[in-house]
Amino acid sequence: MAAAFLLGLLLVYILGFFTTRPAKYIFLLLLPAAAFFLHKPTPDGSSLYRVLTDLRSWVKSKKRYLFEYRED
Repeated sequence: MAAAFLLGLLLVYILGFFTTRPAKYIFLLLLPAAAFFLHKPTPDGSSLYRVLTDLRSWVKSKKRYLFEYRED
């Protein structure tokens, strides 16, 4: 959460050169909010981040069966 906040501060500093003042503060709040909702536990004890990583590993395990290998 702290890393997301620091990254948000860095974005606010960089975006200050290109955007208006309200847009900077939206980005400042956007990253910590995203980090909070990704790691917030669900009623079954997992989190959205854990579900996404499990889905990614499942897709990787199935990917090897998508292609048909032929030996000529």
